[in-house]
Amino acid sequence: MPAASTARRTTLLYKDRWQVELFFKALKQNLKIKTFVGTSPNALKVQVWTALIAISLEAVLHEPPRLAVVCPLPGYDPRQ
Repeated sequence: MPAASTARRTTLLYKDRWQVELFFKALKQNLKIKTFVGTSPNALKVQVWTALIAISLEAVLHEPPRLAVVCPLPGYDPRQ
């Protein structure tokens, strides 16, 4: 393999590894996770999926509604 392609591959692998590091940093900061519960692949998957669901729910719940409900009936007020 030429040296240029090896250097390029190493650069891409390092970038990917850095993205993984940033992902776990965000999980730990946003969810106040100090340590991971388990070390098995399944335990990590469960905790990561749980964290992703929690982050997604938090983002959705803190976001203002995008759609307004419109009723075609004249004089109808859903607040009553």
